Amino acid sequence: ALAKGVVELGDDFEAAVKQRERGNPKFAFLFKKTADATYYRYKVWSSLHDGASTTPPPERPFLLQTGSDVFWIPPKPDGPSRSPSPKRRSPSPDPDAFLTGRQAEKARDRERGLARHRKLEANDKEALKTLVEGLTTSRQAVGEAMAFCYDHVESAPDISEVLRRSLCRCAATTSLSKRAARLYLCSDVLRNSSQPLRGAQAFRPKIQAFLPEAFTKLSAARRLTSSKKPRDGFDQRVGATLRAWARWSLFPPAFVHGLEAEFFSEEADDDAHAHRGGELDAPSVAALRRRARQAGVYDGDAWRDVARRVNRARRF
Repeated sequence: ALAKGVVELGDDFEAAVKQRERGNPKFAFLFKKTADATYYRYKVWSSLHDGASTTPPPERPFLLQTGSDVFWIPPKPDGPSRSPSPKRRSPSPDPDAFLTGRQAEKARDRERGLARHRKLEANDKEALKTLVEGLTTSRQAVGEAMAFCYDHVESAPDISEVLRRSLCRCAATTSLSKRAARLYLCSDVLRNSSQPLRGAQAFRPKIQAFLPEAFTKLSAARRLTSSKKPRDGFDQRVGATLRAWARWSLFPPAFVHGLEAEFFSEEADDDAHAHRGGELDAPSVAALRRRARQAGVYDGDAWRDVARRVNRARRF
């Protein structure tokens, strides 16, 4: 849900959604003061305060913002269950009320008995791996691979896993040109994930989840390249991709900034960004990793390494 995404990723995420969905009537509540807008603000508020509430309090109104007159007034009980809607529900409620476009599509698929995602067949997975292994940076080659991904869009999670492994688990001897081609493929898939094609939206969160680790690997490969010309060309290709993502508003600006900071980092700078305090307790480590994910920083290493990357992104 949008409210959960805002709580997890912050105001930049909401700003990116507003920019991308401007003019979309399903997101009108982000721009107008309506009952839907009040309900949305309540969901953000409740998630921030207890992280578990899925229905409004049963009896008393809630002041959503100190110093304002914006209250959430819960509906009166009507039978054994309570409605989350700020308006009285009719006997035949609209199933799409208060749902984002993606949630409404998922609900309709359930009603029709349709599986949202299908496992990628073994022969199709091998075909995709072969495409990715031989991929070059030519527009035609990347376009053909992207078309294959969308021909099998119902298997977006499995396709995303193949893309993840192509960047995060490739051999150390993989050339910079091949790594750039695989990044281009991810970029093309991301660019088209907002198309009105059922299942296409699943690509974005899956790819976003592995990009911080991917950019850590790309940065390591970049540093290991001693030849200036290939390295400079690689820097230009990756930098252009990041700038395109910023223009397209694919991710919050802080996330793209973190990817850029990680890619252009130098190992010599690491000590300058080390954590200077003592040990962190478990909740603090969890908060650090959550902040890293929001900032486009890989959070899978020891917490001191994560702290170093977060500090480096902040100062980049």
